[in-house]
Formats: sequence, structure tokens, C-alpha cells
Amino acid sequence: MASTTTVVSDLRGAGRHPAVGAMSCAAASCHGGLGQPGSKGSEFTTWALLDPHRQAYAVLLNERSVQMAKLLGLSEPAHRSKVCLTCHVGTAESPDLFEASPHDRLGVSCEACHGPASQWLAEHTTGSWQSLDRTNPSVREWKAEAGLRDLTTTAKTAGLCVRCHVGEAGREVNHDLIAAGHPRLNFEFSSYMRLYPKHWNAPQSAEQASTNDARQWMVGQMVSARQSLDLLDHRLSRKTGPSPELSEFDCYACHHDLHTAQTGPGLGWRQSEGFSGKNPGGLSWGTWHAALLPIVAPSAGQPDEELTTALRALEESLEDPAASAETRQAALQRARAVISQRLDEIETMPVSADELAARIAWLTGPSADSIRDWDRATQTVLALRSLHQSLGAMDTRLRSPAADATIRELIESLRFETRDEVLFDSPRQFSPVDFRSGLKRLAPNLQPVPVSAPVGAADAPGILPR
Repeated sequence: MASTTTVVSDLRGAGRHPAVGAMSCAAASCHGGLGQPGSKGSEFTTWALLDPHRQAYAVLLNERSVQMAKLLGLSEPAHRSKVCLTCHVGTAESPDLFEASPHDRLGVSCEACHGPASQWLAEHTTGSWQSLDRTNPSVREWKAEAGLRDLTTTAKTAGLCVRCHVGEAGREVNHDLIAAGHPRLNFEFSSYMRLYPKHWNAPQSAEQASTNDARQWMVGQMVSARQSLDLLDHRLSRKTGPSPELSEFDCYACHHDLHTAQTGPGLGWRQSEGFSGKNPGGLSWGTWHAALLPIVAPSAGQPDEELTTALRALEESLEDPAASAETRQAALQRARAVISQRLDEIETMPVSADELAARIAWLTGPSADSIRDWDRATQTVLALRSLHQSLGAMDTRLRSPAADATIRELIESLRFETRDEVLFDSPRQFSPVDFRSGLKRLAPNLQPVPVSAPVGAADAPGILPR
């Protein structure tokens, strides 16, 4: 493996911005220092050595990407195709404005997230820029006008991530891409941020630090759901392309084994659970982004009834082949409006230990009985991990190694099976019955206990099943 010095040296030339001559984010005197990961002055180095985004372009050269381009009938290979580069490089504000560049080989680099630097790169090195109060709304607005993206809030950071990790017009992973071999997008903001090798070190108050995981979960759920509805809006309104777009629906309603060793011949986990009154062969709207929204911002300790009603109406309109475009559009806009309102409330509302405990109690109690699919189960366990993490950070008496252990078990039960070095791309071994039983075991484990293990014992690499 190349040394830190060698890798950074190789990248410094590529890190130059063409509009400002030899100036580079990777310069040793700027962000290319060799300090500890995430330390001030070593941001570029941390990204270059640790950040998965660094490999976003490189994966377009592998065998799977080459095969995908052929199956999709692309006119160019993946590493030159706009279909792929708008996310795997993604430096343009609008996908329509994207143009290939020699700098594409950097992958998702500085400008992809921080914005085109031609108007601010030189100026931001000055003392006057550095002395500005980045928390001041006027300062943030002024910097944004210069092209520097404002990432000072959780919602704004999540809003940037979801443009590729959920999708938007011109940047989307549709059913065609998935069928050709692209991994399905299972984005959950709080889990990604916990595992993400951060190249920054933002100062936080004690309250912010202790509630960070919970707030990232709450805000991430709402931002991701709103983005998914924006993408749905685009798909419903466009003149070309498949309709319905099958990636909007539950993958495993169709892609699952019809019998397994656990349930006996002729009866798979989908069949054994029933179909909640739906046609077994019908399209079921995907629950990944919507499953837990009603409990993100509960009302008087109960799921948000207004949001539940809005989401149910949207689900019914999408699953009804006879529903008119007007009916679907009205349901979509209503759900989006409620989600946007809740997001505004969540960003500023205080987070208390009692409220987190109430959400955990709901997820391990009444909600557990209705879990019948892999998406809902996975979102539930990721939520529990984030909420439990913050609960323990707020009150050390609630640090529960037993709960950590149960959460780890639940995560393992959701992983896709690997046999003979082949990863099965569906939850062949998932058992809703066993998962619900595991959730029920969590409740008594969340009682106050002496501190005997650090918070985050459930945090392990590869926490997402893929």
C-alpha cells in the first residue's frame, strides 16, 4: 500500500483548480497536511486516504461497471457516460450542466460537495474570510452567492447527500440500472454519517454532541423522504421513460424465494406473512423512505396521524392502476407538504431523553407487531441504534450493553447471505417472526443499568446489510 506522503503527492497536482492556476486544496499549506484524520489543515488528506467518495470514479472502470454499460446499451463506457458521471463525479450543480473533465478521476471530490470554487477559492484563504462568523445567516448567504455551499445545518448536509444517494431528475438509479447490476440505493443518513470518515471537526456543545445521532436520524428521515417524493414527482410528470418506474416499489415483493428451509416447501417468508389485504402479485409501494416517518415527529407520544393519513393516501394512489394522474399528484403534494412542515419543526425542537425513550418503546412495542418486510425491519433497527446511542450519551444510566448486543443480533439477521463467495442480492434468510421476537427482547434491556460498556458498542463497520 502506498504511503500517506506518496498518495497525497500524487493527488496534489490533480487537485489544482483550473480557474485559479496552481492553487490547490491539496497544498500542504492549505488542506493537504499530514496531521490526524479530520484535523484542521488535513481535510484533503483525510478525504484522499479514507473517504469512499475518492473511489467513486474508479469503480466505473471495474468489470461490473463495464458489463452494466453494455447491458444498458450506453453509447460510451461507464467512466465516460453522463448517466454514471453525474453522481460518480457530480461536480455540476445541475445534472444538465455536467461536462466531462480530466479531473473526473478524482471521483466525488471537494467541489462536488462544497461547490464550484472559481469565485471563492482564492478569497477563502484570506484572513478576512477566515474571521467571518460562519453561523451568521448573512455571512452564509454571502458565501453561498459566491458558490460555496452552505453545509452548516444537518438538513443542508443531508439535503446534499440525498441528491445522489436518493436521486433527483438527471441523477437517479432506476429499475433499468438495478436490473443491469447497480446496487439498490438504501440510504439512511444517520448510519452513513456515523461510519463516514469525517474530514472536518465542527465544534459542538455538550447538548449537540449528546443528541447528534438522534437528530441526524430524525432530520435524515424527513430529508430523504422529501427527496424521494421530489424524484417521484419528476418520474410521474415526465413524458418519456417507464411508467410506473418499478424502483419506486418494494423490490422484495417480487424478488424473493417462494420457499425456504425455514418456512417449508412452497412457502417463503413473504407468503407466510400474508400480504396485508393486497394482491399477492400486485405492486407494493416501497416502504424504505416512508416506513418510520410517522414516529419521527410523534404527537403526544403517538404516531403522527396527519402524516400517516397523507402517506396512506399516496400509497393507495400509486398501487391503484386506475388512479388518475391528478389523484396521484394531489396525494404526492399533500404528503410532501406535511413532511416539509415536520422537517422545519424537527430542526429546532429540543430533544429529551424521555422523547427518545418513547420512540424506542414504540419501535419495540406496538410498531414491532406490524413489521412484515425487510425494508421496514432494517429501518427500524437503524433507528433504534441511533436513538439508543443518543439516549446513552444523554444519560449514562441508560447505557445498556445488553441492548447493544441485541441490536447487533438484529443487524446480523438482516444481512444478505453469502455462499461460496457469492452474495445473494435479496434477504433469503430473513425471518419476520424472528425479527419481531428480537425487538420484543430489546424493551427490558433498555432499563437503567450501571455503566459497564461504552456507548456505541453496537457500532461496527458494515452496519448496513450492503
